[in-house]
Amino acid sequence: VSSDWFSPDFLKQVSPAQVEQNITLLKEQFGDLKNTEVTEGKGFLQFEKARVPVLIGFDGASRINILWFGAPWLENTSLEDLTGKLKNAATGDISVFVTINGKSVIDDKSQRAMAVGSAFKLVVLKAYEDALASGELRREQVVTFEASDRSLPSGTLQVVSTGTPLTLEMLAQLMVKISDNTATDTLIRILGKERLEALSPGNVPFLKTRELFQLIAPGAEATRTRYRAAGPQERRQILSDLKEQPLPRTDQTGRIATWQNVEWYLTAREICGLLRSVKEAPALDSSSEPLFEGMNWKRIGYKGGSEYGVINLSAIGITPRGDEICVVVTANGDASQPVDRIAPLFADLLRVAGTKNKK
Repeated sequence: VSSDWFSPDFLKQVSPAQVEQNITLLKEQFGDLKNTEVTEGKGFLQFEKARVPVLIGFDGASRINILWFGAPWLENTSLEDLTGKLKNAATGDISVFVTINGKSVIDDKSQRAMAVGSAFKLVVLKAYEDALASGELRREQVVTFEASDRSLPSGTLQVVSTGTPLTLEMLAQLMVKISDNTATDTLIRILGKERLEALSPGNVPFLKTRELFQLIAPGAEATRTRYRAAGPQERRQILSDLKEQPLPRTDQTGRIATWQNVEWYLTAREICGLLRSVKEAPALDSSSEPLFEGMNWKRIGYKGGSEYGVINLSAIGITPRGDEICVVVTANGDASQPVDRIAPLFADLLRVAGTKNKK
């Protein structure tokens, strides 16, 4: 790999050695490169054991200024093989659930409630879409941002000023597309916790992201332990007491596993049900998500979640021939989850399930 192949702008971000290292890793994992299928800058690298989506672009001097490798598509693999690979990759406990047209084809702990991180936002999206359908709310309806809505990243809305007008659909889009925590908390305020608790009785009281960050902050160990042992009423009082407390700094959270004491808990079956109920929601359209590059399905809706020790990846899609596929993968452990290994396997589960047919 020569530096002469790349534009100056590309080389400012990625060195030839890094490109060569990535290609070497692909060869080590998937065998020799057998063929390249690229049309108008988009296509696949065909290795012995996998097809790797690739995007490539050139500047006016025919030097590479865009180069992107997608998640590999494993060749000659089964849903069972992929489930086994996921179990080997994950830290701690894992649940894997795959349905085709509503019928289960892989069911590994689908009824076990597990910590799912930001995938809980599907409950909020469901409540929002229900309120729209009933005529109670409108997508273009404007609400005012309040100081109590402010949370920590992920997202960007935490930087806006108190009193800023925001549309409900903007909040929903930010909540799902970039997992904006502040947008989520604003929607929770508008919708009301009672409505969310009715949809998710395993999460009572229904936490705001701001409250979670306060409970997992340094110095909150005793409160967190008390929260875990408490019943619903005592938990509500604990959350009420947090209202006067500041948020921790962003760099003070996410260093240890705290999901055992405080989190959002859902089963894989619950998540598939939520995805099915909101699959037409504008905010959920994730067809351009890099994980699904090259699949060319009619529609894919995706939401995931993660924190230290927790990963959830959930998707529902409609294949070119019209089959509905739902895949949910959740892992909970005491150490960081290997997202770079789990995410491609999750995408392969979705893709391979789409080649089956179970009417």
